[in-house]
Amino acid sequence: MKKSLFMSSVGLLGLIFLLFGFTFAQPMRRQVNLDEAIGRLMGNDPTLTELDLSYNNFSTEETRLMSEALANNNTLRILNLSHNNIGIEKTRLITEALKVNHTLTTLDLSYNNNIGIEEAILISEALANNNTLTILNLDENSIGPEGAQALAQNTSLKELHLAGNQIGDAGAQALAQSYTLTTLHLLDNQIGDAGAQALAQNNILISLDLRINQIGDAGAQALANSLIENNNLITLILSYNPLIGNVGASALAKALARNTSLELLYLENNIIGPEEGSTLINAIIKNETLLNYRGPYENNPKIQNALRRNRELAGVGMDQRRVDPKYRV
Repeated sequence: MKKSLFMSSVGLLGLIFLLFGFTFAQPMRRQVNLDEAIGRLMGNDPTLTELDLSYNNFSTEETRLMSEALANNNTLRILNLSHNNIGIEKTRLITEALKVNHTLTTLDLSYNNNIGIEEAILISEALANNNTLTILNLDENSIGPEGAQALAQNTSLKELHLAGNQIGDAGAQALAQSYTLTTLHLLDNQIGDAGAQALAQNNILISLDLRINQIGDAGAQALANSLIENNNLITLILSYNPLIGNVGASALAKALARNTSLELLYLENNIIGPEEGSTLINAIIKNETLLNYRGPYENNPKIQNALRRNRELAGVGMDQRRVDPKYRV
């Protein structure tokens, strides 16, 4: 099964996280009159800048009508088409619209289980003719390594969500070559040390989420070493990579002593011993930019005091950090 490797390594805690993070957090379906929405798109309603059409399970004909309206629209900025059972034919219609639409900036195609390699290639081809779409969400689809390689060729996207697409090391290595992507959400993708090492070489990224993968100490070390000289990365999430242990934690601690950009570091469910934990605590105490930490020893008063001090120095509150809002606590 798709989650078998994850389940074997993370267990019950991972299952709870999976259910809570990927199911309960999903928005409830909103009742949308599709005909009315298409009419507003076709009429270029100036008040229609964001449209949520999730959970509608469009027919092919409805998708055609919506896509034709989108192709001629110049007001919509954000479109949510998640949970719609979109496959090859519907993707072809949507991507034809993307080729000529020049106002849409955010597209959510997550949780459409039929989006695979062919669909990813169609999306990539559409992006070659589109320089306005900057955020694409394909979480919980099936694009695999080949799909990630196709998407890596784009030069317009800034933020890409690919959770649960099993892109593996090959997909991560391809995405690491991008010089335009600044935010990558790659949780639950069977990425190991080779993928992490490739991503560590990218100095463009601002936010990197690698939760629920198969990264070990070698991958953590590579990412830590990059932090010593990379002052662009603000968010690094390595939670639920149980192969990261003392060696990786020690490397990250050393990096924190020199890095001046990282604001959020998550290391939940990674096994770190007391000696390395002490080193990590001391590193966080000395670091003056880290604003949020989750992982071993997170409730240590010294860590909490250091984070509080850094927020005060930065003049920001818990709800005003520069990190991705979904990680704010």
